[in-house]
Amino acid sequence: EGTAVSLGGGAAAVLGSGKVVATGGVDKDIFYNALVKLPEGYFEHEPEWFRLGRNILVYDTASDKWSVAGVSSETARAGAVLVGDGRTFANICGELMPGVRSPQVTLLEF
Repeated sequence: EGTAVSLGGGAAAVLGSGKVVATGGVDKDIFYNALVKLPEGYFEHEPEWFRLGRNILVYDTASDKWSVAGVSSETARAGAVLVGDGRTFANICGELMPGVRSPQVTLLEF
């Protein structure tokens, strides 16, 4: 769609057939601004304010193109782990917001 996306803090795994799936990641502007000067009340915001990546992205190495395979608040995490067998993946834990980790495991099917 032409919108810049940050996958810093996101998770990725090989989907198979020259494709990679990626989930989560931080909003680059919010994260960068906090690194430069931590705003007052930064840790008091609701998780949605941090705008962690909700798009489940697929990168096709043959066409050098990204696509959105889905949108989920359950995979909007920073520092999660993504493991799978090329068809089914587990998005494991990760932060809902800075300092607040989730024990949630979300399964993704392709």
